[in-house]
Amino acid sequence: MTIEELIQHCDDLPSMPDVYLRVREVVEDPKASMLDLARALSLDVAMTARVLKLVNSPFYGLSERIETVSRAASILGMQPLHDLVLATAVATTFSRISSTTMDMKTFWRNSVERGLLARVIAQTYHVIDSERLFVGGLLSDIGHLVMFQKIPDLAQQVLKQGKEERTTRTTLETKLLGFHAGEVGARLLEMWNLPLNYQDSTRYHLDLNTAPAITLELGILHVAGVVEECQLLEIPREHWMSYVSLEPAELRELTDEDLDRFMAFVQEGLNLTLEMIAPAMDHAA
Repeated sequence: MTIEELIQHCDDLPSMPDVYLRVREVVEDPKASMLDLARALSLDVAMTARVLKLVNSPFYGLSERIETVSRAASILGMQPLHDLVLATAVATTFSRISSTTMDMKTFWRNSVERGLLARVIAQTYHVIDSERLFVGGLLSDIGHLVMFQKIPDLAQQVLKQGKEERTTRTTLETKLLGFHAGEVGARLLEMWNLPLNYQDSTRYHLDLNTAPAITLELGILHVAGVVEECQLLEIPREHWMSYVSLEPAELRELTDEDLDRFMAFVQEGLNLTLEMIAPAMDHAA
């Protein structure tokens, strides 16, 4: 089986909402204005409401209340607002997916947790537009949605074996299939025509050895991805850092204490972020 064979019958996976496609067109147009962006987003009332709710939440911690999309764009900038719309669009898309073989509630919660962890690490390292890392975290495990829907027995076998052997699914999938879920997810994002940086981070974040270059952003998403993978595989907390590659150089000083501090911060805002981004999703534990 190849990635193309796995992907080609993914008609049951929903496409990105039209409102996101309109927003992306505006952001990519060098002649577009903040007003153009506000108009594109205003065509979807529910999306607009969720974006404004996020902007006015502790997620941003702004000192003034933002009432309009145009004001949000003027304060945050067009690219950060695009990333926020994309995060909300991803959440909306994910919330429509069902699976008889995957615990979607757990998958969704882990995805948001991964995104929040990547975002807080990015903020610590002063990465501009940390929402990119939040979105990257949301997207990075989407390949497993495809695998659990198309080859559920193998996906479950890999998960079970990973727990027993404390071996990452990326390693096991590559051994069994010749490719892994990150590559599947990247191909799906390519089909959705999402930005290349998200395709690359999804493909390489748990497979740094094959990455053309290990940027700070990719390294941060790697750390966040490893933490979620370790939790899913029930690997004891004291062993997590042994699975983390401390590259690039900026991350070499990262410690267990840092990771615990980041995780504590993430847990404080996890439920609130889940409710704001995708209120239709059942988040009960």
